[in-house]
Amino acid sequence: MYRYCVLIVEGKYFNSPESPRLDYGQSLPGAPADVEMQQLLASIKTTSIVGILNALGQHHWELVNTLMVPTEVRGSSLDRGTYIDLETRYVFRRCMP
Repeated sequence: MYRYCVLIVEGKYFNSPESPRLDYGQSLPGAPADVEMQQLLASIKTTSIVGILNALGQHHWELVNTLMVPTEVRGSSLDRGTYIDLETRYVFRRCMP
């Protein structure tokens, strides 16, 4: 059996992400508190993406997939271009005993 979590990173700079988030199901109604994940979440707020990936690996999380998800599409009247804001989602899993 596996447990999953998703690291969500906004922003365009790889080494200094804007507000990385970790979703491990903590917002579901009736979800139990997970002290290990709360501590991990607190520690990733001040590091780079590589630091976050290393921290998750040290806690035995395995990277399964990486997705680029559009969050906003906007046009520019100056150059008639279209711009897409993306967030990166890193999907992890860990084998549960």
